Amino acid sequence: MSKLKEGSKILIANDSVGITGVQVSTKNLSKEMKKRGYKVVLLQPTDKEFLNITVPIEKQFQWTLFATPVVAKRILNEKPDAILITTVEAPIGKATRDVCRILESRKVAKECPFTLMYTTNHGISIDKNIDNAIFNNTLAAKPNLKKAEEQIINAIESEFLRNRFSGAKRVLVNSKSSKEKLNEIGIDNVTVAPRGIDLKVYHFPTPRDENPYLNYEWYQEDPKPILLYLGRVAFEKDIHLFLEGEHPEYHRVVVGPGPALNTLRNKFGADQSIHFVGPVPNKEAPNFFMHARLSFFPSSFDTFGLTIIESAACGTPVVAFKVPGPKDVIKEGVMGIMVKEGHSLFKGLSRALEINRRECSEYTRKKYSWKKSAKKILENLYPIKWEKEKD
Repeated sequence: MSKLKEGSKILIANDSVGITGVQVSTKNLSKEMKKRGYKVVLLQPTDKEFLNITVPIEKQFQWTLFATPVVAKRILNEKPDAILITTVEAPIGKATRDVCRILESRKVAKECPFTLMYTTNHGISIDKNIDNAIFNNTLAAKPNLKKAEEQIINAIESEFLRNRFSGAKRVLVNSKSSKEKLNEIGIDNVTVAPRGIDLKVYHFPTPRDENPYLNYEWYQEDPKPILLYLGRVAFEKDIHLFLEGEHPEYHRVVVGPGPALNTLRNKFGADQSIHFVGPVPNKEAPNFFMHARLSFFPSSFDTFGLTIIESAACGTPVVAFKVPGPKDVIKEGVMGIMVKEGHSLFKGLSRALEINRRECSEYTRKKYSWKKSAKKILENLYPIKWEKEKD
């Protein structure tokens, strides 16, 4: 049971406003908490009080400047009963953590506990972007340099995480693998709270669910099966592993925005069976999953992989690498197929095609929901004890 009373006010600090798993999670968790009778206050870059700049390489993201004074004012005005920080690595999340400490040190609050969420593999993100931006993916030919680079990045990431997560009452992670990773670097107050699915929109297709691929000329001319990647198109997602090689019997479709979109389009766009749809509204994503034959998840970066369960809930099995994240989520042979890292993802294609699509949907929808996710998170939020104001 939650340690908070029904009707309590929960403040959620969230820097992510693009089409990301963190943003989708924050939106759905807020909705579920409100259903349970809690009040939810969001601190996010779209709030008019914050001063933001656009991130050059990720134009859908905003970076908040001088966040601490605004965060302090909002917290003092709102007087929340509990605080959840989803993005402690970014300005608003970090400022919220710092303000909680200041409130205690200045005796504005007797206790100001906060709960953090770990959602980003910072080390892998840095590594992949260095490879693409500086070394142009040639580090694989320099194993000694690559090994040294990974050791340095891992050391930096470990110190960064210990610093950012210090003082948290609880750290929430999406998977067992993430918990093990944090435990290994000395962060022990970790609880697994998987993400969920909006069961109203992610379901087995019905005759009412339109096929969005019918809107594209390339599909109208040649309606062959769809292999889909749907998500943020970023270098750390390794989407090129889905696009390499020749598979003319399928349309390979990439749906989503991101900094790697133009690079991938320039490299693979000449292939008549590869198509870049670009960003689509969130409400249209389920139909893209429903009417694909298989979904591919080439990333070894994600701590969970929200699109894995969204795809499987629509009855579309997923092909992924057997790495932390996917291996914590996918039930082999039911939700999808996992391939050993370093091998071609397409080694899993024939086995994935044999999966029963209705069983895939039913199993996933039964296991994952935002209701279950919110319940677990609420159990790991802690009441703030404010000092009584003097008359």
